[in-house]
Amino acid sequence: MKNMKTIHLITLASVLHDSAVVEQAHAGFITELKRAFEVRWVTPDNMGELTADDFSVLFVATGGVEQAVTRMGSVLPQKAVLVADGLQNSLAASLEISAWLRSQGRQSEIVHGPVAEMVARLEMLYDDFQALRRLAAMRVGVVGKPSSWLIASGVDYAVAKTRWGMEMVDVPLSRLCEYFEQTVDSEARPIAERILSDACARQEATDDDVLKAARMYLALRRIVEEEYLNALTLSCFDLIGATATTGCLALALLNDEGIVAGCEGDLRTLFTMCVAKAVTGQASFMTNPSMIDSQKNEIVFAHCTIGVRQTERFTLRSHFESGISVGIQGYLPLGEVTVMKCGGDMLDEYFVAFGELVENTDFVNMCRTQVRVRLNAPTGYFLHSPLGNHHVLLCGNHAERVKRFLLANGCMPRSLNFRKGCLKCHKNAVPLRQICYDVVFFISCTWCMKKSILFLACLLGLAVSQAQEAVDSLPDYGVGHKSSEMFRKFYHGGDFVHYLDNIDDRVTYQLETAGNYNQPDRLMFSVDGNSFRWNKYYLDGFRTDSRFFVGSSLVQPDMTEYSLDIDYFGSRINFTRDTVVDNSVSATFNVGNLGGITPFAESFLQLVSETATQRLYVPIEYRDHTQASGIVKLNYGIPSGDRKYMQQLYLDYGSRTHVNFNEEGIDSEYPESYFRMNLRGELPIRSNCLFDGWNYMLNIAQRDNLYSENYYDYDETARNNSYSLSLYGKKQTERHRYTSGLTFATNRIRHNDLDFSRNLIDQDGEGYEPWYPDGNMSELSYAVNYERKLTDWLDFRFDGYNSALRFSTASREFSNPVYMKMIDEPFRSLYVYDWKSRSFWSGLLENTAGLSAEKRLGKAVNFRAGLDFTLDGMLVKGETMVRPNWQFRAGFDIRPCPWFQMQVNAARNRVAYTWENITFFSDDYLSGDISYWQDLNGDYAYQENERTGYLASTGGSSHSAADGLRQQAFYTIDIPLYFRFGGHKISFQNTFKKYVNVWWTSLKNSDAVGHYVGGDTPDADAAYFLNGGSSLQYEVGNFPTALMDTDSPLNFLTNSPYYMSSLIKYEYENQKFYFSISWQSFMAAGASSLAHGPMHNDIGVLTEMAATPNNMPKLIGRYDQDRAYVSKMVVSYNITDNFSVSAFVKFKDGQPFSHFETRTVTDADGNTQLAMWRRDTRGINPMTGDFGCREDAFYNVDVKATYRGKIARKYPFEVQLYGYNLVDFGVELHEYCFIPHDYADYISDRFPLTLNIPRGLMLSFKMNLP
Repeated sequence: MKNMKTIHLITLASVLHDSAVVEQAHAGFITELKRAFEVRWVTPDNMGELTADDFSVLFVATGGVEQAVTRMGSVLPQKAVLVADGLQNSLAASLEISAWLRSQGRQSEIVHGPVAEMVARLEMLYDDFQALRRLAAMRVGVVGKPSSWLIASGVDYAVAKTRWGMEMVDVPLSRLCEYFEQTVDSEARPIAERILSDACARQEATDDDVLKAARMYLALRRIVEEEYLNALTLSCFDLIGATATTGCLALALLNDEGIVAGCEGDLRTLFTMCVAKAVTGQASFMTNPSMIDSQKNEIVFAHCTIGVRQTERFTLRSHFESGISVGIQGYLPLGEVTVMKCGGDMLDEYFVAFGELVENTDFVNMCRTQVRVRLNAPTGYFLHSPLGNHHVLLCGNHAERVKRFLLANGCMPRSLNFRKGCLKCHKNAVPLRQICYDVVFFISCTWCMKKSILFLACLLGLAVSQAQEAVDSLPDYGVGHKSSEMFRKFYHGGDFVHYLDNIDDRVTYQLETAGNYNQPDRLMFSVDGNSFRWNKYYLDGFRTDSRFFVGSSLVQPDMTEYSLDIDYFGSRINFTRDTVVDNSVSATFNVGNLGGITPFAESFLQLVSETATQRLYVPIEYRDHTQASGIVKLNYGIPSGDRKYMQQLYLDYGSRTHVNFNEEGIDSEYPESYFRMNLRGELPIRSNCLFDGWNYMLNIAQRDNLYSENYYDYDETARNNSYSLSLYGKKQTERHRYTSGLTFATNRIRHNDLDFSRNLIDQDGEGYEPWYPDGNMSELSYAVNYERKLTDWLDFRFDGYNSALRFSTASREFSNPVYMKMIDEPFRSLYVYDWKSRSFWSGLLENTAGLSAEKRLGKAVNFRAGLDFTLDGMLVKGETMVRPNWQFRAGFDIRPCPWFQMQVNAARNRVAYTWENITFFSDDYLSGDISYWQDLNGDYAYQENERTGYLASTGGSSHSAADGLRQQAFYTIDIPLYFRFGGHKISFQNTFKKYVNVWWTSLKNSDAVGHYVGGDTPDADAAYFLNGGSSLQYEVGNFPTALMDTDSPLNFLTNSPYYMSSLIKYEYENQKFYFSISWQSFMAAGASSLAHGPMHNDIGVLTEMAATPNNMPKLIGRYDQDRAYVSKMVVSYNITDNFSVSAFVKFKDGQPFSHFETRTVTDADGNTQLAMWRRDTRGINPMTGDFGCREDAFYNVDVKATYRGKIARKYPFEVQLYGYNLVDFGVELHEYCFIPHDYADYISDRFPLTLNIPRGLMLSFKMNLP
């Protein structure tokens, strides 16, 4: 009995209940409890007799005891455990007591449920209690001073004492040296002989070395006894200088005896070892992470000391760094291990993971004891947010037990980038609820428009119980990180585009994505207001941009296998493999257009405004949708030698339907088939001096209707065949890493009808200037990415991406007639464009070299800065540009208390040149003349004899760069605020970007080559027309700030295109549940082309439609990436280990657009010109407040249900059903831009042109292979 655990039951029972009856009523629970504990009964009156070493709980035996608890006052423990089996109203009373305790700033937990579970939970609490008592009883000696290189490993002795109860005392190193000199050889010889006998081998260490090391052990042992130490750390490198003897053997022997002993004076790691000892009772191994293989999730840990009892055998070696005395090379048993580290200024952060020790290694250039561990968690923590150098390893899987103990004592996983606790003792911490109330009050007063979301966030947060370990971190210096674990665990899928459109709050996806409708399309999304054309992609450090489809990538990896880092300042997207990939096969089948608009959804929308179907001009019979599609993916490791080389095959095939327009709206639909294959993997080439490994990537893609995503008509689209092959290698050492390789790509483009005719009354307002030649575009690109650590705080980096480009025309001459056909108006022929195209070579240069530094400025402030020098070029005949430039980024990370973080960041980024710049300036790509066309025979079709006069020139030969044209750039100011309470996160993201040297196209000598009709300047009454008969010159210069000048004192911030964003987000996460809700309001304002959509209404877009004076009226408005208000919600619940559900809800405001006015003039020869201009502002003009147009808001709900199991109890499988746009709201995607004349007097009339993609289902199956 005396060896059993003892529990003190402080029994609370109402005076209305007889004690004998009470005990009898709870006999079942008490009987089960006595099997695990020695039960001692305590009354409230004798609670004062309990000591700090007594494990006590409040046994709520009946109801009616609430007032008795309030009278107990200070004798109540800080964290009260309430035990209630539910009988005699005990649970009801416990709920009320718990609420009162929390209102008083105390923590509480109710233990309730089946009796066996209650007892099991009490045993866990007992174990945690005893571990904390063991930790609090420790007296730690600091022998010497911490090593100078441990700049992030110090411990405030007062924090250790008040928070954990540990006492730390300093012991001068001179005292140890004195004791070492006083210890005679005869005392140490028996120990030395035993060590020599136990060792399996000896290499560098001599008999004398071992004898001196034994003397050092006795000297340290003497200090342990005199100071009553339970643990110590030693300034071992200072010791080597003083005695020519290491402490490695001495520390090993102390650990074997149960004295926790660490080296280098690393107090945070010593604290970690103490936690491991207190929780598990085991000794641990203090070690350096020395080599990381992120692809395999493997780390080599190494150090020169380990308790010999932890090893299967050991060899006596010399100390690695000094080459003298004795070091231990231990060989540990293979199998499960736990890796952990505690840290933070308040000793309240941790990293814990389990893994498998797969090999004892023997590298020459590492410390003596070396083990290779394959972790079950991604290694991204070590490279992105480590708690320091040294980590602790102990045999066996103790991860959950250690995590439970640390979480129970107010610690937080480091992966969250936040610290939990209080600047004072955690016993006096402000209650979570009170902090949340204060934060909500402050923020809601400041941002009243966001109060509802904050209120909901805090209610949800307080309703969920204990925080568990999260799998991701918050944005850091403008870079957001999502691990593959987050995609697997809570997003339940790896589709990159789905994440961007439905989850990421700082990305605006500019095409339709519902149900993978976007599969064959180029990637087109804005990162924090930037143009989609500026996006850059890296796969494991290798650049994967498509040079010809600007802003898109050659590959989109499965995000369940890759972490994602998005640089929200510079539009840089990094995919990094961060998990071990098993052999597996998966298949996904997708069928769309299921059912129609949901009736109740329309009723819901009617509460806000008229629905799209209530405002139809003509019925909408067709909608864009996926007909059917399928994806097959195979991962397989090919064995070669002693390892496997992973290969991945990705196949995507499908058919979707597009709508086609005429002037009256949608008149038909047409199908598009597509196919895409990606094969990539590791090559079986051994590591060498150049690369650790070689990789390849092969892409083959085909689609029928290129540019259909930009609403080109069927005849304007093209068949596209794309092929690319990349070969690249990677190298990583302790000080540097680089990736380098080549990509060859070619694209074949052939129009469905090269000589198509076009109606300039383009109702969707997109797809204007659909002019491009048939041909083959080929590139040979060399990419290199190099990083080197110069010092502990200074890094060098170089990033180069340089390409030779070849365009081979397949259409040297072709013509495109254009006409005008309004609703209920006669056909009018206008012009014919005669094009010429020639083959040519060109090139793109993009190179960045820079330094980055990071420095801690006190305990609460960290500073990071970087400065880059760039050299970019656009090599094209007649307009070659090579420009040096610069970039910078600097930021302060301020953490004055554990639950609050603030950053102040500033940056400047330049914009590199693109293929679209080349095609605009090239005389060879596409140049032409515009002639009048008169449909003389009235057949609505162009014939050569109907050309009636020369109007103007167009295309590359008419384009030139202004003298002194500067490279585009932009500045960013970013001020995020983060509040962190356990698993709850509240963040405020405030960003401002100013775009400078923006490129702008203007028509030179516009007054000389044209004239106004209806006035003298461009306005709502005057239209500009060309005089005809002369060549035009379009000049690209830098944006004239006069176009956005105001009288505001902040004019310097807003006199060129700019972006402002305010984002508020709440997140909660525990082991099974994830919830997030966000609200973003933003503004991307400036000037662009006359047309709409991402191709035309964008920052710095080069187009002749921007140059016409008819573009001046209502010029300033919102860019396509501006959605004004966006809200996203994610709910994910892993109900069991086998079954999960998740839902994604999205609201975003409509696309900014404008209606067009038109005017025609016909000369004496019967030639007609058309002028068009905006009738209203796109969105809102922030300069004047002029309120214009947006399309209707968009709503979407997606739901996933996932089941996991095993086939034959051996092969894991996963089945997922994914319903997209389940609540089909039938909202509009586009509106009529040319209002029918019979409605033209009614400005408020707006007619939907297209509706959202209808609902569909996707079924996926995945199975692991042998």
